[in-house]
Amino acid sequence: MGVEAFVSSYTEPDSLRIRFNWNGKHADELRDLNRDYRREVYRFFQAHKGAVPLQLIHDMYKAEIKYGRNSPEENSSVIADLVQELLSRGGVEYLDDYIEGLMGSQRLILRSG
Repeated sequence: MGVEAFVSSYTEPDSLRIRFNWNGKHADELRDLNRDYRREVYRFFQAHKGAVPLQLIHDMYKAEIKYGRNSPEENSSVIADLVQELLSRGGVEYLDDYIEGLMGSQRLILRSG
């Protein structure tokens, strides 16, 4: 299934394709089997933010937070983009998720503008 079809038909059970799928290791040995597909979905999100369901944005945000806690790779811009859209479109309904992510990630910064 292509990314556009995945996004347009996304439901919560589909989160298995984008969730943090960790091999249990850290730093350079860490492998997230869903990271590459999640990045494809993220690139689609960047180009078509309004077409991406809030549930998918939420699920990607949660996965990126978990990935960022365990990986040496810098992903704060991905996290910031996702949470910006989540809060912009979803409002206070997603504030607890933002705070949970903020508390677990020292690198998370909401960008203004």
